[in-house]
Amino acid sequence: QEVSGYFSGNKPVGGEIAGGAGIAFTDFKIHKDGFSRMLLLDRGMTTDQAGRMVQRLLEIEAYRMLALLALPIAGQQSPQVNVIETALAKVTESIAREAIEDEALLGELTKLAAAVERAIVSSQFRYGASRAYYALVQSRIAELREQRLPGFQTIDEFMSRRLTPAMATCMTIAQRLRDLSERIAQTS
Repeated sequence: QEVSGYFSGNKPVGGEIAGGAGIAFTDFKIHKDGFSRMLLLDRGMTTDQAGRMVQRLLEIEAYRMLALLALPIAGQQSPQVNVIETALAKVTESIAREAIEDEALLGELTKLAAAVERAIVSSQFRYGASRAYYALVQSRIAELREQRLPGFQTIDEFMSRRLTPAMATCMTIAQRLRDLSERIAQTS
């Protein structure tokens, strides 16, 4: 209860860090004042160690937010990817039944290829950056050397439940776009 008071009543996550020399808490929420909260309790850290822990905690939050920038893009692209996959399946079926002229077939495949390449070009940088930021989050969490405190979810567990599925969604959409590009090329 005392710890949650620092977080406007939200349930914080955290644990012992630096081999038990400190305890870190955060709720990963933006509060009414526009800031997030972190609480670091010193239980015997050196000055340098405390500085590194603060830096890691700040980097975890910053890189988490940067990694999540790809999630809205994945949400926008998912329906488009579904439509293109369905259209490609119809074109492939038409080829199998020989129910479409070569020029019409080539026109349809060209439109699909252009749509996929446009989606890849508009998102490739963001997906790549998100992958890199996610790796940095994981690295910084490992550097905390976090240990569980009874009654609290660890920062690592929080990320596994919240950030990891978001990143999996982004990477799945990026992979589906690459696969579509290859399938359209093969079909052509």
